[in-house]
This record gives sequence, structure tokens and C-alpha cells, in this order.
Amino acid sequence: MLVLSSASTLRDVTARRPNLIACTTALYLLGAVGLSSVASAAPEWEGDFETGDFSQWVLDPSNFGNQNGVTVVQDVVHEGQYAARVELAPGDVAPGGLTRNELEYSPNPDTFEGSERYYAIALRAGEEPFANDWHSLWYWEGNPVFSPVMTLNATGAQFQFRTILGTDQELWSAPFTPGQWHEFVLHVLWSADPAVGFVELYYDGEVVVPVTGAQTMHGPQVPNFMHAGMLRSENIGVTEVLYIDAVRSGATLQDVMPGADGGSDGGSDTSGDGDDNPSGDGTPADDGDGTTGSSDAGPGDGADNEPDDGATDGTTPGTAGTDGGSDGANAGGDDDDGGCSCQSSPMPPAPLWLGLGLLGFIRRRRG
Repeated sequence: MLVLSSASTLRDVTARRPNLIACTTALYLLGAVGLSSVASAAPEWEGDFETGDFSQWVLDPSNFGNQNGVTVVQDVVHEGQYAARVELAPGDVAPGGLTRNELEYSPNPDTFEGSERYYAIALRAGEEPFANDWHSLWYWEGNPVFSPVMTLNATGAQFQFRTILGTDQELWSAPFTPGQWHEFVLHVLWSADPAVGFVELYYDGEVVVPVTGAQTMHGPQVPNFMHAGMLRSENIGVTEVLYIDAVRSGATLQDVMPGADGGSDGGSDTSGDGDDNPSGDGTPADDGDGTTGSSDAGPGDGADNEPDDGATDGTTPGTAGTDGGSDGANAGGDDDDGGCSCQSSPMPPAPLWLGLGLLGFIRRRRG
């Protein structure tokens, strides 16, 4: 398989450690009240486009009917600052004769038979519903068999999730609303033995396919790889748009939860202020409150402009933000409600009640 660099195939191509005591206190309070918006682990792989390009992905020319139809955008995102926009028009036929524009992720082939993994993705149709014919949006196929083992399809305004091997079965269906983000998490035990392998599907934070036995590999020596984008019927005569974001893989559900890579509000923040802006510029809309107030307006996201600088928010409790957020009321707070500023520190051991709370999903949609 020929792999090209993102530059050759595409058109658009903390400073300070937070206060650990404050973070521990904040996490304790979250667990005590039963909240479920803290992600505790890191993904094994991310394809969330936060690099601003497609360098996280494999770009195979055989997957593109028109490579210019796949771009990184900032105007329609699910979390963070970037997402992918996939446009497919009549005549966008790839070298193999299929109408498609797709990205590819190929995990280590030695990590399949008998392994258990979670995979997340967020999808959004454009403003118009899809044509009433088949589209494959997210699927796994064998390598080098090149035949699907499971797929998330869309026909018109309807999702379908299917497993293919052994018995082709549709396990779930639901409306696919244009202009609205939808979150999926696929839980798989990879095995060529249908008595061993299984699938489980989460849709917008709810289990819609409980653990269901399925053959998930063509054979014990046939690993799988993932496609994300659009492969559709050649009979569709209109141009269609799909947005993709927040793609991750991990060993646990917490690894791939929305927000697992950054701020507690679902963004990919690296500044320690809990919002979606890596530079920590304190934009009120990024802090999850949408309120312009004196405690949110300054650069650096706090009244003293720094997370945990030992001045007003490092050793002395901060002032709660004007939007009623509790973040600033704890030592080490930064005067907004964007988060506990602890994502760049190792997570301290959490009791069982916090682990249970982590099973919820963070959902913040933008665009």
C-alpha cells in the first residue's frame, strides 16, 4: 500500500504544573456529588485533527476519488479547534472504481486476536440529509482480505450498525439528523471465533447495542484496519458533506470518552484552564459558560492571568466566576468554571465512586 504524506495529498494542510492538592480536592467533590465529566486516562491513538492536518492518519490514494474533497476545518467542530470535512460529489471515483473519500487508521497488526479495545468517533452530516441510498461512514475490514467485518452505514436520514461475518446482521438503527453531531463508541473483542468475539455500541452516551457475540476477524492471522469518511452508492447524483471529529482508540472506555485528550469540557486544551483554547486566552465562550464577566475576561483565563502561579490562584483560593462556576472557589482555581486545571498532572488514585462516575460522557457540541 502506498502511503503519501499529508502535505502531498491535501489542500489544507504547561508551562506551569497545576496544584495537585487543588486537583485532588476538586475530583473528590465531583465524585461525591455523582458528576461524570472527568476523564482519567489517555487514548492509545488519536485522529482528532488537532494537529491542524492529517498527519495522524494514513492517506492511501486508493481511498480518494478526489483528494481535494477532504480538508481540515475550524468552522464546524465537535471539540477542540479542528475537524475534518469530507465532500463527495458525483464522479469522485477512486482508482478501484468506488465512489469514496476516506481516511484510514491501521493499528499494530499484532494487537488483534483476543484483544479488547474501544474506538470513538463523532459524525455530523452537512445541512442536507443524505440521499436515500447506502453510505458507509465508519467501518473495519480485514487486511489483506479487504472485506468488511462491521460497518456504520447511513441510508437517507437513518444510521445502521451491522456486523458482516458469519451472519450479516443489522444490530441497531436510529435517525441521522443533518447539522447535528452524534457520538459513537465501539467496544470490540477481536476474534475469529464468534463464541469469543463481541461488539458493543454507544450512541450519544447511551448503550444501544449491548455486548453481542460476533465474529470480528476473518481469521486469527488477519488483522483489521479502519476507514472513516464516505464510501457510497455510485447511483447517488448529488454532492454530500460529512464532518468527522474526536476519533480515538484505547484500552478502556475512559480512554476514548469525549474530552479524554484535554479540558474537562471536552476540548483539547493544553493551557491548564479547562477550556478549548490551547493558548488559554480566557475567551468567555471557550470556558463553557458563555458569560462575559470580569472573572473570565482577562488573558490567561484568570483574574491574575496565570493558572497556578503561586500568586492569587496557586496557594490562595480564587474567586468564583461571575457565572456561578465553582472552579475558582478552590485553592489553585483560576476564576472560571472551565475545569480544575489538572489535566496536565498525573491523575491521583480515585476511589470506586469516582470510577463509576467516569462512565458518563462529556458532551459539548459546537458548530
